[in-house]
Amino acid sequence: MYEGASALADTAVFSSLDERATQHEVATIRSVDGKDTPRSVFPVWVRVLPGTHHFTVHYSTNYGIGAGAITYKYAELPVTVVDMKPRHVYVTRFGRTAQGVSVSVEDLGERPRYGIHTGGGVNPKYHLVEF
Repeated sequence: MYEGASALADTAVFSSLDERATQHEVATIRSVDGKDTPRSVFPVWVRVLPGTHHFTVHYSTNYGIGAGAITYKYAELPVTVVDMKPRHVYVTRFGRTAQGVSVSVEDLGERPRYGIHTGGGVNPKYHLVEF
């Protein structure tokens, strides 16, 4: 999200993937500090420099197929994380009620073992956050 290269040890990671989700949910990061993320990718995690950052997370759930169309519910959620620290991972946590969805952020601490699984099937891959 920044011009030039920063050392990985000087960055923090923000992840929109709530690995504790109990139902099918997809959350992608749509913007960081007012700058749109690439539409072709819509990442589930981004690296930022330390400090306070503002994210927009697109949360969707309740997927279904009916009358030949895919249906789902979604929300655009603003998330502000104050005083992000280098080498920390910050993960979103979603809560659902009949009225809608809420989001909070958990700081997993410095250099946690955190990553995401992609690919599934015969070619699963685990992408570990490294600093």
